[in-house]
Amino acid sequence: MIRQSGTSRNSAFTLVELVVVLALLGVVAVASTSMLGGARVVGSVRAGQESQVLMQTLRMARATAISSFVSVQVETIVEGRTVVGYRVLDPTGQLVGREYRFEPSVATNWSTSAVTFMPTGATNTSLTVSFRGDSADWVVDLLSASGQVSARKVAR
Repeated sequence: MIRQSGTSRNSAFTLVELVVVLALLGVVAVASTSMLGGARVVGSVRAGQESQVLMQTLRMARATAISSFVSVQVETIVEGRTVVGYRVLDPTGQLVGREYRFEPSVATNWSTSAVTFMPTGATNTSLTVSFRGDSADWVVDLLSASGQVSARKVAR
């Protein structure tokens, strides 16, 4: 009888090889999920930042109207049919400060195209602006009677 040295080996994967492949697949799955989730967070953060900047601009316009005893208008900048930003104008139509342009990735919806702050701090109309983020929306509200501005996050 002829004896072969060593043991015979089947052509199959070992348990160690299978565990290594599964671990690598897990790492790839976690990394891809993190990247996709990260993009959603960035979009929502950007929408939140844009809403905060608008809120501060509206408050500044109101304070300017009260302290200068003049009407101050905040109006949208529209290109095509899309609101791409806004500007603050004095009673003569001159630009106060600079025009503000939204990040291209942020979509907005305005209830009206312009609002005017009176020297009393009240406005000629109420305003609601919604900012669309990837996982949440932000809303800026302006009350006409008092001129008070607030921002809130609305989960989807």
